[in-house]
Amino acid sequence: MKLPTFLPTTSNRRCRTALDEKDRLDLQRKEGQDPRAVKEDAKRAVEKQAVVPNIKAVAEDYLERSRNRQSTVNDYRNMLFNQVLPVLGEESPVNRF
Repeated sequence: MKLPTFLPTTSNRRCRTALDEKDRLDLQRKEGQDPRAVKEDAKRAVEKQAVVPNIKAVAEDYLERSRNRQSTVNDYRNMLFNQVLPVLGEESPVNRF
């Protein structure tokens, strides 16, 4: 497809990029692939590779970096480890919440 000549250079590039993407998606459709499913599969593959910390590691990291008084940090630690983590599960990944 030919781009209109009255568009500025940056708009022309954006149009070219959009047209290239349209052509790529059209090609996937012609090959019998669903572009949405292909994108979701790629996203799942990236998510599997990502290392997700568990809630216990995040809680400990927060308590180490906390700028609160030590007595407050101790109170938070007691609440986390005695009340919150037993309910949620120490090994639960944080992206679950």
